Amino acid sequence: VSISTSDEAIILKVNQMWLSTLGYTQAEVIGKTPDELDMLIDTDVSNRARQQLKISSPINAEAQYRAKDGTIFDFLVSGENIEFEGQKCCLFISQDITEFKRIEAESRRHQDQLAHVTRVSTMGEMATGIAHELNQPLAAIAAYIDGSIRRMKSGEPVSTSVLEALERASNQAIRAGNIIQRLRDFIRRDEQKSENININDTVNAARQILIADFDLNQVDLKLDLAQNLP
Repeated sequence: VSISTSDEAIILKVNQMWLSTLGYTQAEVIGKTPDELDMLIDTDVSNRARQQLKISSPINAEAQYRAKDGTIFDFLVSGENIEFEGQKCCLFISQDITEFKRIEAESRRHQDQLAHVTRVSTMGEMATGIAHELNQPLAAIAAYIDGSIRRMKSGEPVSTSVLEALERASNQAIRAGNIIQRLRDFIRRDEQKSENININDTVNAARQILIADFDLNQVDLKLDLAQNLP
C-alpha cells in the first residue's frame, strides 16, 4: 500500500509490506517520487494511471516496479483518489503477480512447443498433397523448356512465343520456390511475434498451400473476401 500526492507523485506513506518487497526503508522513500527512486520500468504507465484517476476512480492496471537491488516485480495495481493530511492524494494497492506472470509465460512456451509438434505432424499428413502441388509447376517447367529447346534446335529463330514459354517456365519455377518457402515458414520454429497483417493475404496464402488437396478431392473453393478489414 502506498499514498502519494496527486500531481507531483511524491510518496507520503507506504506500509511495511511495500518496504520489505522492494527493499527500502521509510527514510529512503518518503518525500521522494518513483522517478527519483528509478522504480518504474515504464513511466508512461504511472502517468496514464494518474491522468485516468483525474477522470474516474478507482482504476486497475498492471505495472512493473524495480526493487532497490534491481529485481523486477510485476504488480496488479488498484488506484483510488483520497484526501490525506489535508491534500488530494492517490492511494495505490499493489498485488505482487510476478510468479503468476512467470507461470503464464512458461505455459505459453509449452503451448508454442506443442504447436510446433502439431505443425510438423500436420506436414506429414500433407505430404501427398505437397508432392502433387510441387509436381504441377515442375511438370510445367519441363514442358515449357523442352518445347523451347526443340523449336530452337530445329533452327527456328527465338520468337516471341519461345520467349513467352521461357517466361512461363520462370514463373512456374518461382511458384515452386514459393511453395517450398511457405512450407518452410509453416514448420519453422520461431518466437511468436505480433504484427498487423492483411487477413485476405493470409487466407490466400493458406489456400495456395491447400489447393492441391482441393483439386485431388474435387473441391471447388469459392472465397468471398471483404475489403478494408482491420
